[in-house]
Amino acid sequence: MIDGRTVHSKVSFRALYSDLRLFGRCAEMTTEKKRCNSVEYLRSVPFLANIEDGATEHFANLSTVRVFSKGAVISSSEHSSGGIAIVIEGTAYATSYLADGRVFIIDVLSKGSLFGWNNLSETRAVAMEMVAKTRCTALLIDRRTLLEAMEVWPKFRQAMWTEALAKIANLKIKVVCGATPSLPARLASCLLRLLAQSEERDGETGDTVTISQHDLACMLPASREKVNRCLHNWEEKNLIELGMGAITVLRPDVLASFAFCDPVPRGADPATSPNHQSGSPPFECRNGSGGEAWTG
Repeated sequence: MIDGRTVHSKVSFRALYSDLRLFGRCAEMTTEKKRCNSVEYLRSVPFLANIEDGATEHFANLSTVRVFSKGAVISSSEHSSGGIAIVIEGTAYATSYLADGRVFIIDVLSKGSLFGWNNLSETRAVAMEMVAKTRCTALLIDRRTLLEAMEVWPKFRQAMWTEALAKIANLKIKVVCGATPSLPARLASCLLRLLAQSEERDGETGDTVTISQHDLACMLPASREKVNRCLHNWEEKNLIELGMGAITVLRPDVLASFAFCDPVPRGADPATSPNHQSGSPPFECRNGSGGEAWTG
């Protein structure tokens, strides 16, 4: 007579063995799917479109694709092994901190954007973090893998340095624009820059920037109260329209007339201003801090 418990034990062992084999096959299929997805992700990034096929396959095997919830830190330049992160889906911010501890939003990162360009150098003068603005999917490549690949594949090395230098040039423009004491000039420059980025990302002309007033203030930088006051002043003059987490620019030509210019005090003749653009209508706006009104 066969012991019922023994039979039950053998059946359980066979079922467990079968489940383990099935789990192993599923794991292999998942790994292969992730690798194929990584190849597709990398080929969809504009600045990596013309790199060597071997480099694409190499990164597909060694990179990691992760999903981050809103507000999560995706990457940090302060991490010793920090490499690069490429946005696959969603939107993220490149952030740093001011001397007083406030968050400073350096850049808005959309699909295909690169973070970690300053990790290409041994000297990382700017401490930055990549923070998910929305639910975000990113492809991560560690610094060691990145530098080794740049030694092997010249097209990839050229693509990385070209993108890094473009980021540096863009950052210099933002620093120059942010140096003006006029809040309206900084705010107008920022809105027009965000519109241009949105057009480049979506491939079509738009007039709406999706951003909260708090985040917009962090990009200038300025207090939210001053930014809110200036935006409402513009809305009253039908230059913009404020929505929930969005700003629609109705008169980009007027904003552009003083966006990158020094402010001209009220009562001054705009035609005598060295920054006056002929044909641009004079426009008054307050700097949001209770100061003098400006004409630009």
